[in-house]
Amino acid sequence: MTEKPEDTSALQPANKGSGALVRAMDRRVSIASRLLSEIAVKKAAETGIRKTSRRITLEVAMRFLDDADSVNLDEYTAIDLDAAEVLAQHADDLILDGLTALDVEVAEALAKHECLLSLNGLTELGAEVAEALAKHESLLSLNGLTELDVEVTEALALHKGAIELNGLTALDAEVAAALAMHKGAIELNGLTALDAEVAAALAMHKGAIELNGLTELDVEVAAALAQHEGWLSLNGLTELDSGVAAALAMHDDRMYLNGLTELDAEVAAALAMHGGWLYLDGLTALDADVANALAKHEGFELRLNGLTKLDAEVAEAFAKHENRLYLNGLTSLDAEAAKALAMHDNWLFLRGLTELDAAAARFLQASVYLIIPGCP
Repeated sequence: MTEKPEDTSALQPANKGSGALVRAMDRRVSIASRLLSEIAVKKAAETGIRKTSRRITLEVAMRFLDDADSVNLDEYTAIDLDAAEVLAQHADDLILDGLTALDVEVAEALAKHECLLSLNGLTELGAEVAEALAKHESLLSLNGLTELDVEVTEALALHKGAIELNGLTALDAEVAAALAMHKGAIELNGLTALDAEVAAALAMHKGAIELNGLTELDVEVAAALAQHEGWLSLNGLTELDSGVAAALAMHDDRMYLNGLTELDAEVAAALAMHGGWLYLDGLTALDADVANALAKHEGFELRLNGLTKLDAEVAEAFAKHENRLYLNGLTSLDAEAAKALAMHDNWLFLRGLTELDAAAARFLQASVYLIIPGCP
């Protein structure tokens, strides 16, 4: 006998109720999905704004002036005029390296700032904006620029403070000549090579020039740079031959060669002809022959702050030096070296001394020109 199937109809929901429940659930899922989608879109938009177009508004500027640590201005790529006017009142350095473009009015507002103005996010500059920024009178940092034309350079040359252009990797003679008209210090540490024509154009500049990206010089370029009448920084040079050294020695202002870590006596003798301030702080040790050559330096002062040890023979050589001598890297002196240095007859700077025995101290007391720790 076939069994009768169990009646399960009482367990099934009514058709009408089942459809309403499904439709309600569908609506909830749809609403939730739409909300999640809207949140995702909003979050993506906000992320995009943060990455590509965050603006410094007046509110942000006021918050920065109230507490500079509460706002990282580098995160912003654009700035409103009223915000620029407020930020120009900031009493310390103003770093706006996130900005990628400026209009003339904003540039004029920022130019009123009285400390460092850093705009390293700018990769190009129009002549009108350059002219507006040139009204700024303190350090202006534009290291994002990788090239300059003559018109923009002539506008920037009106700037009276120091200017950083370390993003430039090449200069032609015409741009160099325009840049040389600038009255303040110029940093061009991105240049890795110079020809004689460009060097001669830059040498017409009357202020300090940093060319620390140069790693080698030939005699012709060195002779051109030596005509420069301001401070000349060539800290990228790690070696010199005697011909280049002799050419550079014709320079008669401050010359920085702190990248040199060793010298032979011939090169030292050539550099000793230099008539200004000679900085050789990269040298950590010298033998007596080199010391005797450098001791003949004719300029105002000789700085050798990288030396950490001095034996009596080298000290005796330097005692013959006739101008200011800086040996601030020495932390100690034995009595014999102190006795020799005490014979130096001009200002002797030994500010790094941390230990000195009684005998060495007695010898140094004989020097009326000694500057040691604690001296002004």
